[in-house]
Amino acid sequence: MHAKPFSRRIRQLNFKIREFNRLIATGASKDVLRRCALKIKSILQSLPDWFFNGQIKAWLSTVCLALGLSWNSNAQNFAPPVENPFGFVVDSTNYVGGLCPADLDGDGDFDLLMGGFFGTLDYIENSGTPENPVFEPAQTNPFGLTSSYYYAFITAADLDNDGDLDIVTGEYGGNHMYYQNIGTATNPFFSVPVVNALGLSAGSYISMPEFADLDNDGDYDIMSGEAGGLIYFENQGDSVLPGFVAPLSNPFDLVPNPVYFSHPTMGDLDMDGDLDMLVGETGGNLRYIQNLANANAPLFDGGQLNPFGITGGIAPVVLPEFVDIDADGDLDILATVDGGALWFYENTQFNLGLAEPSEQLAIGPNPFTTTLQIQSPTTIEKVTVFDVHGRLIFEEHKPESTLELGSLKSGIYMLEIHCENDRLHRKKIEKL
Repeated sequence: MHAKPFSRRIRQLNFKIREFNRLIATGASKDVLRRCALKIKSILQSLPDWFFNGQIKAWLSTVCLALGLSWNSNAQNFAPPVENPFGFVVDSTNYVGGLCPADLDGDGDFDLLMGGFFGTLDYIENSGTPENPVFEPAQTNPFGLTSSYYYAFITAADLDNDGDLDIVTGEYGGNHMYYQNIGTATNPFFSVPVVNALGLSAGSYISMPEFADLDNDGDYDIMSGEAGGLIYFENQGDSVLPGFVAPLSNPFDLVPNPVYFSHPTMGDLDMDGDLDMLVGETGGNLRYIQNLANANAPLFDGGQLNPFGITGGIAPVVLPEFVDIDADGDLDILATVDGGALWFYENTQFNLGLAEPSEQLAIGPNPFTTTLQIQSPTTIEKVTVFDVHGRLIFEEHKPESTLELGSLKSGIYMLEIHCENDRLHRKKIEKL
């Protein structure tokens, strides 16, 4: 057997081992070394055992032991999908379109935007709570929204940093439509859409955009699916005045995939501080593409079909979105399929060796409004806060006992507390 089929993985492995050695030479912290070791472990576990005669795996086992890691694989696990959960009612006029979980009414839970028949935008209000969603019947083109052309694949974010959610949709024909929210976070109203605004341009045949800060510079870039792969629009403006440059096709070592639908969603599935990707493909498969580098300069692997217990092939077209829909601190998957049904893949195992805070470590109040108090028997080295999409939004080294978090928007977040004894605690927190 030859190594050629695995040459890409071997290059990635060599790259990460060199990085690990450099980190040791420069005196990197245990936390940084731990993240790099997890990447190396992930690559090794995707290679056949006969490759290295156990030598590299023995080396990594020693490294993992020194860093307090387990060599055994700790993976997410998704339950079998549930059709039309949380009272969701299918729009019988729907054909195929995108899905976007977003808090459109600013009440702290996830509502849904779905692309309807011939490009309509359906709004499904969540009248429940963050922990127990209840979806109301769809409203078509509310808030001044107007239909896209034929298909509507949707993504939403506060693109102009004015405190409310704006929308970009992808269409059949490859155009991107920008709907600026000129209302408020609790009462949205959208302007007339602009075709390929802000420097965006058309993709091929079809475009399925996803907002994500791929280069970790504080503004939203776009990864857009198309026929044959993925295109990346870097935002070289800023968080207030976005400006996208000419797109790159299949960047960051992504492998072109000649399927008609390539619908991406981004999230830190392995909770190592960078964004991974899940791509819905024609045939109903979900391809998990892990980021093997870091938050500033992604490097993606070749992908795995339907890992972590994910059930593939439930419909000819499955368009996924990562979202913590049940507010339990991990990323679940919601997906729309052709015909307008909604499927829910619950994440039932969040396990990367992270511990819930011990009884000696007090965090409160939770929920909170502006400040969060942390009392710890040991010195806290660092505190980080991630949003529900895995995006790092707050970091403070050697923090005081009072964290000032009033600038965060209302919603659910993941708090990580790094203590001096190399103990990493995590806690779901809610900002009112």
